[in-house]
Amino acid sequence: MYDSKNSFTETLSTGVKFQTFTGDSDSTNQLNLGVAGISFVPIKGQYLVCRVGVAFDALTSLEIIIETDSDTGFATTPKEVWAINVALADLSAGALIINQQIPVQKYQQFVQMKFNVVGSDNTVGTLVAYLQDHPESAEAQLDTVAL
Repeated sequence: MYDSKNSFTETLSTGVKFQTFTGDSDSTNQLNLGVAGISFVPIKGQYLVCRVGVAFDALTSLEIIIETDSDTGFATTPKEVWAINVALADLSAGALIINQQIPVQKYQQFVQMKFNVVGSDNTVGTLVAYLQDHPESAEAQLDTVAL
C-alpha cells in the first residue's frame, strides 16, 4: 500500500504524489534509512513501483536510477544501485513502468532516484515512484491510492 513516507516523488507539503519532469532531475524526496548498512532481503524485499501520470511527449527515453549515499546532499560519492532506460512509447498515461524488488545489497543511509532525459527535453510528463512491501497490481488506479 502507498505510504508517503516511502515516496520518492510526493511533495509532502502539498500532498501532490506526482513529480513533473521537463529535464534531468533528482527525486523530490530522499529516503532516510536511519543508518548505513541496511539490507533489503529477497524474502521480504521492498518493491519499487513507478507509474506514469501524465504521458511524456518529447524525449527519446527516460533513464531512471536508484542511488545511495552517506550524505543527505549526495555530495560525497553516490553509489548507483540500479538503472533502467524507458522508451517514450512506454511512458503513456497510467503505464506501470517499474514493479519489481530493488536490488538486494547494503544501502548507505540515504536513497534517492535520478531521472535523466535522453534526447529532447520534455514539456509534459509526470511520475509517481515509491517503495512498498509487495508488487503493485497492474490494474491499480492512481486516484484510489490509499494513504
